[in-house]
Amino acid sequence: MSDNEVLIRCENVGKKFCRDLKSSLWYAVKDSARDLVGVNRDNSNPELRPYEFWANRDINFELRRGDCLGLVGRNGAGKTTLLKMLNGLIKPDTGSIEMSGRVAAMIALGAGFNPVLTARENVYINGSILGLSKKQTDDRFDEIIDFSNLHKFVDAPVRTFSSGMYVRLGFSIAAVMFKPDVLLLDEVIAVGDRDFRIKCMERVSQMLTTSAVIFVSHQSSLVARVCTQAVLMENGTPKFFGSPRDVISKYEDTSTELSTQFTTIETLDTPSCKLDAHELPFGGSLRLSIALDSKTHFSGLILRVHIVDSSGESIAEWDSRNHDYPIDISVGSNEFDVVLSDLRLSFGEYYISFSINDADEVRYLVTGAKCCRFSSLAKHYGVCKVQL
Repeated sequence: MSDNEVLIRCENVGKKFCRDLKSSLWYAVKDSARDLVGVNRDNSNPELRPYEFWANRDINFELRRGDCLGLVGRNGAGKTTLLKMLNGLIKPDTGSIEMSGRVAAMIALGAGFNPVLTARENVYINGSILGLSKKQTDDRFDEIIDFSNLHKFVDAPVRTFSSGMYVRLGFSIAAVMFKPDVLLLDEVIAVGDRDFRIKCMERVSQMLTTSAVIFVSHQSSLVARVCTQAVLMENGTPKFFGSPRDVISKYEDTSTELSTQFTTIETLDTPSCKLDAHELPFGGSLRLSIALDSKTHFSGLILRVHIVDSSGESIAEWDSRNHDYPIDISVGSNEFDVVLSDLRLSFGEYYISFSINDADEVRYLVTGAKCCRFSSLAKHYGVCKVQL
């Protein structure tokens, strides 16, 4: 297989789903019957039937060895559906998908693991499924456990594992044992801790010399670091292809009826501080003011405020639902004040990010990434765990 060979090719790929269960079952029976009797369906531009909608449409791209494509977009944009079609879990309704070489996918945590068996037993079962002999698995076993750092839990049933431990084991098997030509990653790395995410990103960078990677993440810093190209997905359709930074910029700037006018931050303990010069004492408080202009009335929205460290990791989240703070937006100017109290942060620099999304948590209406900066004056270092 040549280094320049196309490993993933999608041509006019589309997938539709049905919102109504009974109609979905009836459509499935009719389509299966047509397939059995050899009646060809129109695969170029099929009509939507009642209750159907397009989850993906007009997907066209090629990836070669060494390419890493980042899929960026709001929840419900069709990113996971696309990965499932690429992995063969679901069949596209239009177009074609061509995959070359060995494919590894991490789309669901713990997929393929037997929860009753231990980590050791699951490693050997996965090796057998991949066609490796026991000796070949033996040769890779120590490296898998070293990479996952699960030495103390190697003989524990995986049903006792946390989501982060599932990710450690699953990614280690895919990266060390399998050495795939195509690797599909859907947000799962974000579940692991910071050190493991860094290790995963370093391994993905190494794998790019021999693999093509498709990477889904809401963490812009990870997409910018590892991806060679990116695509912004909206309503199941690719809206913008480009460099990771250009696509991330488009994603963060996109808003529908809402626009952010200004965001200010005030340290309540030292209110005279200027913007970008805030110094917060250990256990101090911040007041964040967000002003929005809207062309439409919204009610029942969700406001989230994140404290982000210098590496881009969110270490604390404030959620309006947990504070009986209704987010209703009227036509015209709106302003919201949020007070973050008793912030016991380790020494260092931090940023404030926020997002507003609808009550169903399907789409983001507006986001503000790293809109304000402040410094913690704590004189000690340590693990920072903040509950807002």
